[in-house]
Amino acid sequence: MPVNPSHAYARGRIFRDRGPSFGFSIVRRLFDWFEDQQAALVWESFRKHSSMGNDCYLGPNAWCTNYGKREDITLGNQVYCRGILRCGTRGAGRILIGDEVYIGDDSIISSESRVEIGLRTMISHGVHIFDTTGHPVDAAMREQDWLVVRGKMPGPRPVVDSSPVHIGRRVWLGFNCVVMRGVTIGDNAVVAACSVVVDDVPPDTVVAGNPARIVKRLSEDMAAAADEGKGPG
Repeated sequence: MPVNPSHAYARGRIFRDRGPSFGFSIVRRLFDWFEDQQAALVWESFRKHSSMGNDCYLGPNAWCTNYGKREDITLGNQVYCRGILRCGTRGAGRILIGDEVYIGDDSIISSESRVEIGLRTMISHGVHIFDTTGHPVDAAMREQDWLVVRGKMPGPRPVVDSSPVHIGRRVWLGFNCVVMRGVTIGDNAVVAACSVVVDDVPPDTVVAGNPARIVKRLSEDMAAAADEGKGPG
């Protein structure tokens, strides 16, 4: 993860919508010019490329790129996004983010199919969520794809494998973990730091490793604690 003074662990800036950049006052330009300009650029990318709920906050390095309709990227209410959201050029990508979700610095959510994230899920710094391979597995097709990207060959880019990703409610994705295409992560699950998720994760479990495997069942622990009179509340 790059060292950045705007990281949440350092200055930790995050912006509410301040409206179009031309609406900033002269006084604000004098005292907060650099922060205002960054906030304006970030918010412009989200207003242009996504549909947003109320009271959302965006970090200074957040960004939104969408080659489809604005509604293809949808953020619920009170989403805190410090990462990058991207719907690609090849397919009908969609990113649907529920209410009160947190997306940390240096995270990337990229879709060529569909990515859904449930209520109050927390996505730590450096998490990558991709519903596609990104490039063809076949070497010749991959070379063609790279030439098209560089403008050395006419498009379109070759089709790549993609499959929807569904992340449930109240999930916690630890820092630098990777969630691959076709995966469903159940409600309340925890994915340990630096894990690579290639298979479905049941609800109420902790998974870790590469590939990620179940290391704890939270529901059993909670039931045992309740039997001992140590339950929540």
